[in-house]
Amino acid sequence: MSCILTSIWLGLLLAFLLGLLLGWWIWGCCRKRKEVDHRNVATSSIAPVASTASTMVLPKGIKLNDLKIVEGIGPKIAEILQNNGIKTWVDLADTHPDKIKEYLAAAGSRFQMANPGSWPKQARMAAEGKWDELQKWQDEHDHGIE
Repeated sequence: MSCILTSIWLGLLLAFLLGLLLGWWIWGCCRKRKEVDHRNVATSSIAPVASTASTMVLPKGIKLNDLKIVEGIGPKIAEILQNNGIKTWVDLADTHPDKIKEYLAAAGSRFQMANPGSWPKQARMAAEGKWDELQKWQDEHDHGIE
């Protein structure tokens, strides 16, 4: 009889501890979600992002103001843009595609095939921290062409 009571008490203790662990895990997930929602509100316009760029949370593998995350921009084109004063996502977002085409044409005929029509739009999403929206947009468009 005492063996049965001991088993019941141990089972209840184990269930209690598992409940605590599960509650702690759920609480942590909810807290992280609230922090992410708070960041999304704080980065809903371009001005706050520019002023808090050093505190912006970036997805793993993405460097701040890496122009190559924009579909259609590779290392050489990123270098051309940087040499023409487009060094950040905000800079790219504020540059008209026709101006970008001028920079590419000046760099040589090899870059004239690039289509920068969507680059400012993609850069705006990156600057605003809209990573899911950017990824969805890139998945839905072939090589960054609308």
